[in-house]
Parts: sequence; structure tokens; C-alpha cells
Amino acid sequence: MTRLKVGNEDFLVASLIDRCPSTMMLRELVMNAIEASADSSKRQVSIRIIKWNGVDKLSIWNTGQGMSVTELRDACDISSSVDKIQSLDENFGMGAKVSSLKANKLGMRYRSNKNGTVSEVVMGQEIDPVTRKSKYLRFDY
Repeated sequence: MTRLKVGNEDFLVASLIDRCPSTMMLRELVMNAIEASADSSKRQVSIRIIKWNGVDKLSIWNTGQGMSVTELRDACDISSSVDKIQSLDENFGMGAKVSSLKANKLGMRYRSNKNGTVSEVVMGQEIDPVTRKSKYLRFDY
């Protein structure tokens, strides 16, 4: 037996994102915030609109323990989860990232504060001007 491979990873990621129902985005982001704050004694989740460089942006904040830069980078890979076991009938590991990128192709910013250190990752789509093929990238800050 031989494992199946992905011949065109960029196409696979783009097609996952394009086929995801847009209505999943808010549910997945809010559920992630609720789950992250579950271990906190102050268990709070805040959903609000903030101005970022003069543009209204959705902000979801929680009182969870936060993620280190390594945890945040790992969590932002497609089909990955932090502190959860992936399965087809429970945690799929794609919801928030995939559904959010469909509506925010130019950029989705994830920030996390763990022990006073803020880490940030921006994910977005890049289109090759010559081939017109798209790929999704992660920019670490």
C-alpha cells in the first residue's frame, strides 16, 4: 500500500476555503473563544467592532491562557488543532481558519497574549500576477 499524496497543495487549500459555507465563520470563531476561556476563573468572551487603520474590523477576545508564538503558528496551519484530538466526527481542525479566510481573503489577523508576550499571525491569499493561480500564505510577526 502507498499513502495518497496531494499533487497540488495550493489548489487543495484554496478549494477547501472556497467550498466552506460563509455562515460557519462567526460560529467557529466564537466557539474557539468560548473553549479557550473555559479554564479561566473569569471566563469572558467579548465580540466587538474595532477600528484598525481606519477600517472597522471584527474583534473576538477571551480570557483564555493564550498561545505562544509556536502554538499560534501551529494552530494557524490548515487542519490543525491545539490541545484537541482531531477526528471526523468531533474536532475537524479547519473550521475557524477555513471559514474565515473565505470572507477575508486579503488577510485574517490572529493575535494571542501568553504570559505577557503578544504573538501575531496574518493569513491571506496571494494571486500570482502571471499565472493567476492563488495560494494562501501565513505571515508570522
